[in-house]
This record gives sequence, structure tokens and C-alpha cells, in this order.
Amino acid sequence: MNLDQIEFEEDDLLDFEKDADTFIDNDLLEEILLLTSLFENIQPLTLETIQQFLLYKKLSYRMPKIRAELKKVSKYYNDLRFNRIKLNNNSFAYYVLKKYFSSQDIEDFIFSVFEWMSISPYLLEDFIGSFILFIKHNNLLSETKFNESITLFIETLKDDSIRISEIGMFLINNSEYWELSFKFINRAVDLENSEAISFLGYSYLTGNKISKDIVKAERLLTRASELGSIKSKLILASVLFNGEGLEKNVERGYSILKQAVELGSKKAKYNLALRYSFGIDIPVDLDKSNQYLWELIDVDYVDAMRLMGCKLVSGDGVVRDVYQGLELLKKSTNKGSKSAKFELARYLTTVFETEIEFEEGLQYLEELVQENHVDSKRHLSELIISGQCVKKDIDIGIKLLMELVNDGDEESIVEYARLHFEGGSVFDRDINKGQEVLENFINNSQEANIASSYLGELLVYGQYVERNPEKGISLLEKSSDSGHLLSIRRLASKYLYGIGVPVDFHKGENILLKAISRGDVSAKYQYSKALLNKKGRTEQEKTSALELLNNAAVLGSLGAKTYLATLLIDGEIIPSNVDKGLEHLNESIALAYPPAMRELGYRQVTGIGIPRSTQNGEKLLKRAILLGDILAKTILGKAIIFGDVENANVSEGFLLLEEASMAEEPNSMRILGTMLLKGVHGHRDKKRGEELLRLASKKKDSLASLQLANMLLDGVLINSNIDEGKQLLIALFEEGDADGTIELANRLISGKAFDKDVTKGLQLLEQASQNNIVNAKFEYAYKIITGENGIAKNLKKGEQLLREALLNSHIDSSRFLAQLLIDGTLQELEPNEGIKLLEKLEKDNDALAMEQLGEYYLEGIYVERNIEKGLQLFEKIKTTKNQECKVNYAVRLITGDIIPKDETKGMKLLAETALSGSQMAKYRLAEVYIFDRLATNKIEEGLGILSELVQDGDDNAKETWALLLIHGHGLKRDAQKGIEMLEHLVKKDNLSSMLTYSKLLLEGRYIPKDTIKGEKLLKHLCHKGVAKADYMLANRYLLGEGLKKHVANGIEKLRKAANLSVRPAMLEYGMRLKKGNKVQKNETKGNEFIDKALKNAKADELHELGVVAYQNKDNELATKLLFEAYNKGTDDSGSSLVYMYRRNELRCDMSKINGFSLLQKGLLNNSTTAVLNLVLMLVRDEKSEEVWRMADEIIRKSSECSLSMDWWYDISEHDDDEGHLIIGWLAKHEKICDISNIRYQERFKKLLTRGWYIPDWMLEENSVQENKGILVN
Repeated sequence: MNLDQIEFEEDDLLDFEKDADTFIDNDLLEEILLLTSLFENIQPLTLETIQQFLLYKKLSYRMPKIRAELKKVSKYYNDLRFNRIKLNNNSFAYYVLKKYFSSQDIEDFIFSVFEWMSISPYLLEDFIGSFILFIKHNNLLSETKFNESITLFIETLKDDSIRISEIGMFLINNSEYWELSFKFINRAVDLENSEAISFLGYSYLTGNKISKDIVKAERLLTRASELGSIKSKLILASVLFNGEGLEKNVERGYSILKQAVELGSKKAKYNLALRYSFGIDIPVDLDKSNQYLWELIDVDYVDAMRLMGCKLVSGDGVVRDVYQGLELLKKSTNKGSKSAKFELARYLTTVFETEIEFEEGLQYLEELVQENHVDSKRHLSELIISGQCVKKDIDIGIKLLMELVNDGDEESIVEYARLHFEGGSVFDRDINKGQEVLENFINNSQEANIASSYLGELLVYGQYVERNPEKGISLLEKSSDSGHLLSIRRLASKYLYGIGVPVDFHKGENILLKAISRGDVSAKYQYSKALLNKKGRTEQEKTSALELLNNAAVLGSLGAKTYLATLLIDGEIIPSNVDKGLEHLNESIALAYPPAMRELGYRQVTGIGIPRSTQNGEKLLKRAILLGDILAKTILGKAIIFGDVENANVSEGFLLLEEASMAEEPNSMRILGTMLLKGVHGHRDKKRGEELLRLASKKKDSLASLQLANMLLDGVLINSNIDEGKQLLIALFEEGDADGTIELANRLISGKAFDKDVTKGLQLLEQASQNNIVNAKFEYAYKIITGENGIAKNLKKGEQLLREALLNSHIDSSRFLAQLLIDGTLQELEPNEGIKLLEKLEKDNDALAMEQLGEYYLEGIYVERNIEKGLQLFEKIKTTKNQECKVNYAVRLITGDIIPKDETKGMKLLAETALSGSQMAKYRLAEVYIFDRLATNKIEEGLGILSELVQDGDDNAKETWALLLIHGHGLKRDAQKGIEMLEHLVKKDNLSSMLTYSKLLLEGRYIPKDTIKGEKLLKHLCHKGVAKADYMLANRYLLGEGLKKHVANGIEKLRKAANLSVRPAMLEYGMRLKKGNKVQKNETKGNEFIDKALKNAKADELHELGVVAYQNKDNELATKLLFEAYNKGTDDSGSSLVYMYRRNELRCDMSKINGFSLLQKGLLNNSTTAVLNLVLMLVRDEKSEEVWRMADEIIRKSSECSLSMDWWYDISEHDDDEGHLIIGWLAKHEKICDISNIRYQERFKKLLTRGWYIPDWMLEENSVQENKGILVN
């Protein structure tokens, strides 16, 4: 109240003066009078507050004294006995302030109150703020004095930023004194009060009560966020995500929102859960979304209950649990959520299993209708009008609809118009009325997105209204610009498919991506479908499309789930999985989705892709029709006419088609038109048939246009016109219609209705191929590869077409080209391109692609390592007929290479494949037995299998047999015979044998040394482009081993091998460049080579690289690489690590290394290398007789290992102790023939002189027996 507006009668003034005088002779009462007068219009004062004020005024009175004094003037106060007092006469209070005391008295007193409030921390901000506003509003201080008092008050509060901020916020929320309010806010900002900073930042951002300033807004909001203001974090995250006010920055927005979650903000957690759930600006993470929602549900966060309830009921992103979902919706409803109550009602009345459920949902709806809940009114009206709620009179539904229409509810206005367009039991058909209703609403509303979108769609297609694409697109653009998601999707489809506008896929794509960024799941579905149907679609686009489609399905898009179901059942774009497809359809049907009902009903009636079930199919189609699906009428009508349902009534079928045609459904128009032209079941009406066919063609139904063209060309119609038919067919071709293009080409080639022109026909096929009509590509490729009909062959072009068809998922072309690529017939692919191709082929059930991809996933090459996926791919191979892939899988199972070891399963698969006649399986089986991988003692059986393969002319078997002869492994050593076999293979230009033979010749260890011949062989291989030969020569030249040392030649060969991507060469060359070792130092280039060598290396490659690093004296890198290889499953890496461990060469925490543990994998696989390293671990620095005898027993029982001795010979030739011990020990037990011709006793005695403990019995003479075995005949 404004005190200046109070008027007093003269008698009142006298009475008030007398009353006031009562207080004056008492200092205590005088202070109380002034204080209570000031707060009369603010709030009652507690006696404790008054006591505190008096104490501040140095009037120290105990409470009994204050009460006693107040009793003297009790008639002037209300509620004295309740410890809160207030003058019982407002006018008296105003008199005291305006008339009784002087303005100076009041000013002094007000200053004292300000000072008291500044030092009284228990006073709340509304108490202080209300006082300030009262003083300001009633001008109890002059403007200057008021400003001085406020400034002094703020200064007196010092650094109490919370109080200053809270007072400022109170003032800003309860007055329009912005300048006064911002004095407090700005001071709190200076004191780094996060809430004040947040408020000021938001004010600058919105321009609310202060001039808009985006720069200041961002700075302040960021600072408040840094200070922990959750409110600020929410604001900043929102604007960063949306790009409204600030530049869009999803990464930063996510980071800030995550911080708010971590600080305990429920609102932030719910916001982030929504974003995770629907992929709004960030990748979908259903696990995280669901985790957050359940956490919020645990603390009774109502919106989380509602959302999770909806998800559980529909199975969107969670395992469907209708019961639990309904319970959550009911719980949220009971906590007052009308949205939850509506969702509950809608579900129960739409997806009900019993009448009880429907009635329960109806009750909820009616309760909400009583509360004037608009969505509920609309839904109930739809239920009644559509006939789904037969217990309610249709007039009730119409009444509800009209109430909503009169209230301006846009959705209801659109429904009102639609009912007039379609006509029926509610309104007579009145197209002009429907259009008028829509246009009036659009013209008289500031925002009419739903109506604009609906009318725009009708205008583009010419459905019900006269076709006007330009006006329709304009309406869609306007509503899209307003952010209306349905309009965005509709507009995008026009550009994607060229409906009403020229095709502009890029523009349509960008429009959809905008909707997707806002979390529109339907846009994901629409975009995925567009990509899958895109002309010239790349493999990457297919992959992206399928990811989007699956994601949209998981997130609850029933359209996506239904479309995915059709793909799974048909198995054209993705591998067929009928059961999964049916599962998706049934899930969508359970949620009363008409298109899913229509799809499954159609398939059940026709038996396309699934077993026929006409009765169930008919029921589903009728249910879809009841829910308003017009296309279901078309399908059921056709099925009835052709007798695809039981007790078919042809007339009913024609009636359904006619109803759908009246609704201007193009498929129905085409089907009914064709039937009437053909006179199906006696229903002949050529005029009506042609009319319908032309209408469907006008609606851009390409099949109708093709049918019409063919009928015109073939003279079927009453007024057949060949020229018109030609124009239609050519138009279809120009529009890129696949069937039309091929039909035109065939007619040109055959001369049917067109002048015969093979060249032009082929040109059209070629053009169609260029337009990515896949069937045309395949047909054209077939023609020019086979030379059909006298067409000139062109293999190169045919191959090109097949490649293009491959990119468009043409299964036949894909399989053929894939095989060519795998065989190396075509040029090598880039890794990424190859992976994409393999993934497509694998999905098309190509076994070689499965095997290759399986290896990549198991070893983490080119793709992220995924053991489970790799195993699944190999398991899938077992169902194919590809024996090579089966063998590879079997070997992995036997050895435990990366995958879990399963010898029984592996041997069974290998034996079965060998029995089926696989040479490769036999060879691998022979290897397992000969090298005793399973300790089965079946060496002779393995040699028998290998011998059969040799007799059959298998080159791999011959090379292995030659090596067995040369090394004396399993066979009586016959180096000369082995050499002869290798030389025979060399003459056949067998590259593997050339490499093996050259190595043996240069070493001169197992066969007579011949450096000239060995070098010549390697140079020949280099000339043939075998990069490994360059690397072998490089090592020989650099080390002078086997060849005369020639550093320059060695470096040149090393450089060449590195440039040819030989991994060990790249690593060694890179290391030399880094150190400047025999090459000009170049650390940058060296690192490049090293990185390239290590990139995507397989497990066995990592082991080889680790050995190279060790040989080049980089023990740190060797340790790292060998551990990586070990962790990926290579046996030998464990042995190599143990070798370094014994020599203290590992560059890691040695205290954490367990050598025996590192050998475990190798020992399980009966690896000779692991066995020998185990023996060395046992006896190194050991003098226990028992340990030495145990080690000796291990050697005695070990398998033959002649082919595994190169390393030990190499180090023994460099006078290494362990090399001497191992060679001698194996020779003692006749596991090898010591090719050095050094007696094992001599090797042991040498070790004794070097301090080794060698038991006496180790030196005892053994009777050397001949190494017996099978000789090849």
C-alpha cells in the first residue's frame, strides 16, 4: 500500500496522536512502535526478532520484561499471546510513520534497521527484501538516501554472497525495480556466487530484464557452471545442445550435463537419460539411459516412472514387460501425473486383451476428460467415431470432437477435415468443406504446423484436392521451418524421391539429419529406408542405413521394426531370418500398429516368405482396416477376389478395393483398374478400369504407369495409343524406374512396338546401369560377357558392371566378384574397402568372407577385436560347403590360436572334412600327427596321410616331406632326397619352395652350402616381386651370414622390402632410421615405418616383430611386442619372453613375471619351444639332482623337433651356453641328429668349465641309434 494515499479525518489524527504518546515515555516501547509500524504491511514480528533488534539498539531486556511492557499497550496489538505481534490498525501504523515522527526520525530509524539486518544472519531474504521494497515503494527515504542506504547495506554484508544473491533474487521476482535488484545480483556475481552468476548469464542470454549480450551470457554461464551451479549447467548444456543463442557444441553440452548428473541433479539425469534413449545429439546408449531411469525411479521421480513405463509396455530399448510397465504408469498416475494416466489409458484402450482392460482404460480416459485433458478428449472421440468403442453413442464422439474443434485444437480440426474428405457414417463426403476448414485455420493462426503439414501433403499428391505441388511444398517448408517433425520428414521425402520437386537426395538427407539430431526416431527409420533404396548406394551407406534401421527399431519406431521384419523375411538386403522377422512383426502388432498387421496379414494370406495361415491373415487385415489402414483394404480385397482366404466372397473383395480407391489409394486403383480391364470374375468395365489405372499413374504409381504403357503399346485399351505408351515408358526410364528401364531396353533390342535398335537398347541398359538399376547391370554384364544375341563381348566392362552391382547388394554378382577378389584375380583392395565388401558377402552367407572376417575379428585386424563375433563367424562356416574355411577353423580349435582351445571339436571337424575329400584337411591332419601337436603318438599315421598327398601331387605336402627328409624328422634323414624334391618344386616355380631352398643353401646347415645358388634363387624371387626375398637378402648382406657382407646392398634391399610393406623390414628399417644405424638418421621417417609395421599386425606377426626388435637390441620394444602377441594367443611369444626373462633382458617389472605361467599355453599345445624353455627354467642355476632328472625325463618324453632347431643352432654357433645345452641334450636322447657333428659330451664339458652344474650321469655314453622312419617310395 502507498502511504501517501492514506487520508485521515481530524478526529482520527487526534486519537492517533494520543495513542502514540502512550509509547513515547518508554524507550523500549518507542522502538517497538517504530519497528512494528515499519513492518505492519510486511509481516508480523516475533518477540525474538524484536528482542534481537532491541539488543542491537543496546536496549538489553529479557523476554519477561518485553512481554510485561507490551501488555501495557496490548490493546494496540493483535495476537500478543502467540509470540507474534502486529499492530491492529494499519492506519495507525501509517500515521506513526508519516505524521507522528519526522522524516529525519524515520530515516535515522530505517538506517538503524538496515544496519541491524546486515549483522543478523538469521533474518531471511524475504524479510529483508520485503522491507527494502516497502521503503522504496513508499519513498520513506529520498532517492539519494535510499541508494546510500542500499550501498552501505551491501557493503556491510561484506562477502556474504549467498545472502546478497538471495535478496537480489527476491527483489527481481517480486518487483520491477530491475536496477535495484541487479545491484545485489552484480555484487553477488563479484563475490563469485554461482547462482547469481547463473541468473545474470541467463538474463543476458534471453534479454530478460537486461539487454541481450550473448558473449557475456556464455562467459557468465560457463563461470557459474565451473563453480558448480547445477541450474547453470542445465541452461548451458541445453543451449549448447540446441545451438539456440550459443553456437552448437554437442561435446561441450554433453560434458556439462554429465557434470550436473554427477552433482546429483535429477533433472539433469532425466535429461541425459532422454538423450541416451533417443539419440538426441549424442549416440544412443540404452544401457546408460535405462540405468539412469531406474535410478530416478528409485527416488520416485515421476517423469522417469512414466517414460520407463512406456518403454516397458512397448519394448522400446528394454525387454518388454507389460505388467511392470503398467505398474510404473499406475504408480506415476497415483503421484499425480496426467501424462502417465493418459499413456496408461491409451494403452489399455488400444492394446487390450480383455474387455476388463479396455473398460479400465476407458475409465481413466473419462476421468481425464472431466478434467478437460485435451489429449484424452481427442483419443476418446477417435475411439468412438472409429467404432472401437461400440458401447458409446457416436454422438458423444462427435460432441467431443466438436468441442475440441471449437476450442481451436489443431489435431481435432485436421481430423474434422479428414472425416469430410473421406465421408462415411459421421459426415457426408464434402471435399470443399474439408479444404475450407484447413485453409481457414491455417490463414487465421500464427502457428498451424499440423494442418499445414496435412494439407501440404494432400496438395503434393493431389489426394482429395486438386494437385498443386508448389503450394504443398510451400506449406511443408513453412511448418518444417517451425520445427514440426512430421513436416520435416514429409518434406525430406519429397526431395529424396522427387515428389512434387526435382530429386535432391542431398537436400532431403540434410533435412532428415536435422530431425535425427533432435532425437526423432521416425526420421532415423525414414533415412535408413531412403539410403537402402538410394540409387548408387555405397556399401558404407548400406551399413549406415542398417545401423540406423536397427537403432530406430530398438528405440521403438514401429515403422522401423516392421520394415526390418520385411528385410529379414525376404533376405534380399540382409541375410534371411524369418523367425526374427516374425518376432518383430508380432511385437509391433502387440502395440496395435496397423502396418505390421497389414504386413503379416498379407504374408499369412499369400504365403510369401512364411507358411500360409489364411484365417489368421484375414483377421489381422480386418483389424488393420478397423484401425484405419486403407492399404489393408486393398490387400484383403485382392486376397478375397483371388480366393486366398477361406469362404471368399468376391463381391466383398471388389467392395473393399472400391472403398480403398475412393480414398485414392494408388495400389487399389491400379489393382482394381487392371481387374476391371481384364474382367476378373466377370467384373469387366474397361472404361472404369482405364480411368483407375490412369488415376493411379497420375498419383505417381510407377507400376500403374508401366502397366498402362504396356497396355497402350500392346493395344489392350479401348483407345490404345502407341505414342502415348512410348512416352509413358520413356518417362519411366527418365525417372529411373528399374522395371520401366529394362522393359524399354528389351523392347528396343527385340523390336517389339519399337524399331529394333540393339545398340540403343544396350545404351539404355548401360544408362540404366549408370543410374544404378541393379538388375539392368547384371543383365547387361551377362549379355556382354556371354555375347548373347550376337552382342560383342567386353569382359572388362562386364567386370566393372559386376563391381557396381556388388555395391548395390546384388547377391549373385557379389558372390562372383568376392571370389575373384579373394583369389587375387583383381587388383588388391584398400583395407577398409575390403572389410566392407567382406561384411556384405558374409551377410550374404559367403563362407570365404566369413572365414576372413572371422580371422580379422579374432585377431583385431582392420576391425576391433571381437572374439565372440569371430567365433560366431567360424561356427557359421560349418553350415557351408567351403572346406578350406572349415579346415582353418579346425586348426584354430586344435591349437587354441586366439580362440578357446577345443581339441576334440577341432579334430572331429578336421577329420570329417578330410573324409569328405579335402586335400587341405588331410594336409593339416598330417601336420597335427607328424608334429605331435596333441601328444597322440600318431606320427606314423600322419606320415601315411602326407605320403598319400605326395603321391597325389600336392605341392605343400611335397615341400613338407622334403623338409622332413632333410631334417630327419619322423623319417630317416636323407638330405639328398629332400634336395631333389625341393629342386623339383623350384623348377615348377613354386615360390614357397624357392624361399625354403634358398635359406637352406645359404645356411649350409642341413644341406651342402651353395651361396651362389642360394643368392641366385633369392634374386630371382626378388625379380618376381616376392618382397620377403628382398628382406632375406637384406639380412644376409647386412650380417654377412651365408653371403659376403655388403652393407650398402643390404640397406637397399631392406629399404625396398620396407617400401613393399614387409612388416619385419619396415620395423628394422624404421629402427635404423631412428638411430642412424648405417643409414642417414631421420627420426620422423623412422617412426612412420615403425608405426606402419605395427599397425593392425596379427598375433604371429607381432611375435615376429618382437624377435626382430630383440635381434636389433631394442629390448624395450621387444618386450612390448612379445607381450602383445602373447596376449593375443601365440604360444611362441610366451617362450620368447621366458628366454629374455632368464637373461634379465625384459624391460618391465620382473617381480611380476612368472616364467612358468608364460609357458603354459605352449605346453598345453605340446610346443617344442615351450618344452625346451621349461627345461631351461628348471635347470638354470640349479644343482638339485632331482630337478635335473625331472628335466631329463621331460626331454626324453618330448616329441621329435628337428624342424624347430634353427634358433638353438644359431645361438650355439655363437657359443651360447643354452644353445649348447639344448642341442646336446636333444642329441643325447636322439630327438635330433646334431648336424654340427659335435658330441653332446663335448658341449656339456664346455658348460662345466663355465660354471654350470651338469650331473655326471648326463656325461655317460649312450648307444647312438639310427633315426628310423618311413622312406618315400
